[in-house]
Amino acid sequence: MSGGEAIAILRRLAAGQPAEGDLGAVAERLADYLSRASTGYSLDDAFGLSVGAGGEPWYARERREARDRELCGLVQRFAKPGTSVRERALWLQVLVKRYASDSWPRDRATGVMPMHYPGSEREYLFRAFMHCPAPTSDRQLRTILSGN
Repeated sequence: MSGGEAIAILRRLAAGQPAEGDLGAVAERLADYLSRASTGYSLDDAFGLSVGAGGEPWYARERREARDRELCGLVQRFAKPGTSVRERALWLQVLVKRYASDSWPRDRATGVMPMHYPGSEREYLFRAFMHCPAPTSDRQLRTILSGN
């Protein structure tokens, strides 16, 4: 069972909507864990969720990918058509830096999107930052916009 498969199964179980075979798969992984826990084997190991040194945990990767989708959506909707990835990244960099310093501290504290954000660039920025703060370097933003 891969880590992605394990997360999907666990989410279905948590939602009370297990698919056929989900309970058996989880029982098998739990039995594996219980038989090897004394050796330092963790639940993450049993479910294929362990991360090596310098690796990114599944939950951090999911948040980063969701943030990146929001940033790409912002650029698709609001950036000037026909501009290069570099130009779009520089444009986005200005927005991200401004939002991070001017609006995000207040928005983070409330955790609620202000009523005037929907339909604006800040709607996307709010949703992106709710996943995790956006990078401010144009190189990182170019990488995100290039889909790499």
